[in-house]
Amino acid sequence: MARDPAASERPFFLALHPWVLILAGLGMTLVSYLVGAAVSEGAGVIRVGLDLLGVAVACTGVGSRLREGRWLFQDRIETAAMISFTGLTALAGAFGMQSDWDSGRMLFGAVCILSLGGVAAVLLPPVGRKIFLSLVLLFHFGGIVTAVTSVDPPNSTGPWVSKQLWARVYRPYLSFLYLSNAYHFYSPAPGPPALLWFSVQYEDGSRTWVRLPERSSSPVSMHYQRLLALPEHTFSPMPRLPLNNSEINLMRAEAQRTGQKFEAPPRGSWEEICQRRELGSTWSFPAEIEIGGKKEEKALPIPMVWGMADYLQYREPHDTSKMLVASVAKRMCLTAPSKVDDNGQEVKVRSVKMYRIVHQVITPAELAKGGDPLDKTRHWAYFLGEFNGEGKLLNQMEPFLYWYVPIQNVPKSYAQQSHLRAPTVAFGMAATKDTFVLDGLEMHAAGPVKK
Repeated sequence: MARDPAASERPFFLALHPWVLILAGLGMTLVSYLVGAAVSEGAGVIRVGLDLLGVAVACTGVGSRLREGRWLFQDRIETAAMISFTGLTALAGAFGMQSDWDSGRMLFGAVCILSLGGVAAVLLPPVGRKIFLSLVLLFHFGGIVTAVTSVDPPNSTGPWVSKQLWARVYRPYLSFLYLSNAYHFYSPAPGPPALLWFSVQYEDGSRTWVRLPERSSSPVSMHYQRLLALPEHTFSPMPRLPLNNSEINLMRAEAQRTGQKFEAPPRGSWEEICQRRELGSTWSFPAEIEIGGKKEEKALPIPMVWGMADYLQYREPHDTSKMLVASVAKRMCLTAPSKVDDNGQEVKVRSVKMYRIVHQVITPAELAKGGDPLDKTRHWAYFLGEFNGEGKLLNQMEPFLYWYVPIQNVPKSYAQQSHLRAPTVAFGMAATKDTFVLDGLEMHAAGPVKK
């Protein structure tokens, strides 16, 4: 490409000449290094400011040079020299950082390496430059493919080549660009997503649902995508079920023997937690059921479920997660939809019932058979507690606290189920003409029927 005539005719301003900017930037980073060598403490802000400003000024000089459009060979040599000095500026900035400023050293080191690639791209002829940039793009996207395929699928092993490339070639590069976590998370089988649903209880006895995330309330797609992280990072379960009576007795005896103070679990033993859950299944809740095309209002219990492992039915968060859950509930009390009564007065929020919803992803076989991916029975609901406006858990002895609240098909005979005992239903019952959907989540959010 010939030299741009407009570039050669522009007025010359010495202070804005690319070489002046680049050398000024190099000088700033060298001053930062000298300041660090002379003053061991108290100059951190000055050194960081000089390093960042120096690299920014040098990059501005290179950008100004590239905008001139000088692509004759002798001009490309000078441009490559400018890029090289910019790389030296970044290298000086890396050395100007303190030894424990790892992020800054990595940033300036990456700029230095990038400048080497820039030198090669500028010096190569047009065809060679295209080949070089194409290889860079192939390397980058090859790393993304490696990040996706190096994760072991369920009950299988990922490709050997991908694992070797990830371990020996791509890991530092992708980790620096933070292109590993998301691809690992969603590959190869992302698993069921988690949601947070809130039943906002008002002081007048009414309630409303708030769901996070929800596409209809997200202004842009990225807002919805970011909120998907909230349920994942808020909830972390205990690594095991609560202590049983035998374990508590052994720990109490050991504490007495050693003279230490023993505190029993605040929610009691595993046996006591199960007894409270069985008691909750004798309570009646308002339910709207549909049998034979007819909708009915009934008062029914929320059943126990058999055929589902205990560690899946009971999911208690650990202490840190409980604090996060309470914080989110407090935030929901503050940001809940406002409500006005018939007199125009604002109705205050009394409490918030918080549920973690795990949406089970439909399988290809189920989808081929006509299954509905949005069927409500695919929602596994777990009650995380009822909180007031201060984020305080109102009742830690609530029978359904941290338990799976079933939303599933039950036999039609369940509508006449006796309340004298704790009813049970089989987990995962298929929908037939002899079943109807019992929405335990909606029933529990409405609260037990007062007798």
